Amino acid sequence: MHYPWDVTGDRQVHINAPSAVYSSIGALSIVGMVFTAPPARHTTFRDFGTKSFPLFFTTSMVPWQYVLGRWLGALLVNIGVFSSLGVGVALAHAMPAWPEAWLGPGGPLVYLYPYLTIVIPNLILTTVFFF
Repeated sequence: MHYPWDVTGDRQVHINAPSAVYSSIGALSIVGMVFTAPPARHTTFRDFGTKSFPLFFTTSMVPWQYVLGRWLGALLVNIGVFSSLGVGVALAHAMPAWPEAWLGPGGPLVYLYPYLTIVIPNLILTTVFFF
């Protein structure tokens, strides 16, 4: 008998297996990369559009500190937005509608590993490109 999560043909893979969680969070984050542009793009453009940037440069801040601070702020906003992917996948796996045979042992590291290897590196690159 073949189930929807049966990706190998002969073996059954649990829906909360590390490979299934990795591929689902990875695919959702790749699709969602188009949403990294607005937080990255509007942070600096807004300062120059409203002509408030001279206020920042009256302090002892040098321009590279200003740009780095705005970029890190945009990156943290994007990481905060994309953290909902892991929370959503974890909540979907915790739903009581799944039969016990479909679920395997899991833990928080299963949901954290895709962030360390796919989501955060891609967010760093796309925030650089869109900034």
